[in-house]
Amino acid sequence: NKLYGRQDEEDKLNKLYQQYIQEKTFKGIIISGGAGAGKSMLALHTKRLTNQSNGHFCSAKFEQNEMYSKPLATIGDMFNTLCEAFVEGASPHDLEMVEKELENRLGNQASLLAGVVPSLIKLMPSPSHQLETSSTCVDAAVSMRYLFGELLRVISSHSKRPISLFIDDLQFADHASLHLIGYLLYSAKGGSSVFFI
Repeated sequence: NKLYGRQDEEDKLNKLYQQYIQEKTFKGIIISGGAGAGKSMLALHTKRLTNQSNGHFCSAKFEQNEMYSKPLATIGDMFNTLCEAFVEGASPHDLEMVEKELENRLGNQASLLAGVVPSLIKLMPSPSHQLETSSTCVDAAVSMRYLFGELLRVISSHSKRPISLFIDDLQFADHASLHLIGYLLYSAKGGSSVFFI
């Protein structure tokens, strides 16, 4: 569990993560390099920092052989974990506020997102807006990017705990997921308090 020869990178990561904790704004890092360079260990270091801050650490790992089989499934799994973690640690008041805000921001398109993030129903449980099974939209890809962005914005703005999102092996991501990740990074700069790895 020791990372050798990467003290400078660890120090930079510590400093950036502490800035994120203090400023409660969007921050992130890109870890790149060849096999055996210590990328995974640096990511696990971020997990330790998140755990020390009593935060939520959610991860997604793209697999080479699943590049086109299930678009958005990997990111959907990460958001599913985030929804579960938020529900587990949120107060009833926070859950009520998140439900109202999601209802306003997602509208009748929530069912589209629930198809990829089933735990969304835990954030929107009221019978008055149960997620319908069918939903129509002009451009599903654009709608999904918007919906994921709003979900992240709502959760991060109401979470009392820091949120770290680790996306591994991005080179194997499908095109829809790459566009989604790009949108999440772009939209997070506008107000989400998230640490991306």
